[in-house]
Amino acid sequence: MITDKEKQLLESLQEKEYRDELAVEHVNTTLAVQIRKIREAHNWSQTELAEYLGKHQETISQWENPDYGRHSLSTLKNLASIFDVALMVRFTSFSELVHDMDNLSNERLAPPSYQEDVMNQSTDWSSQLSGVLDRAEDYDAYHNSIGTEGLSSFQSWYFSNNSGSVVLFPIDNLKRKAVNNVA
Repeated sequence: MITDKEKQLLESLQEKEYRDELAVEHVNTTLAVQIRKIREAHNWSQTELAEYLGKHQETISQWENPDYGRHSLSTLKNLASIFDVALMVRFTSFSELVHDMDNLSNERLAPPSYQEDVMNQSTDWSSQLSGVLDRAEDYDAYHNSIGTEGLSSFQSWYFSNNSGSVVLFPIDNLKRKAVNNVA
């Protein structure tokens, strides 16, 4: 569902020059704010983050300035690694950009580190998966469709219920070991 604010912003995007400026400003501002918010969530000063990255404090200050706008992909990858979060870089539609702008929150601007994310998972994935399978209308057809043979093969599937939907992903042996070690 599109909000009134999104509708208004989409209408203002008729001019290409404005669209280009909006996209650039959104990237620059969001990156600067994210770097600052994630750093602060780790209770690190700019000097501490600079030390972890082998940089000067002034560099961190530049990265946290929305007017800087020259973050390299390499820098962003290094920051993601230090912060222990994923980095997503992709092209998108303007309607998705507008929706993203309208739905920014502190949680989205400062995602938890991997360890915090795993610790926040309060539900046991395998029990959720069992519940899903218990509700499946045709249990055998369901197992055939995902290529498993009974409950013992649950370990080879990754369960995600982030948006209210159930998604099963086959995972290879290395990923399975990582999931099993965390669980």
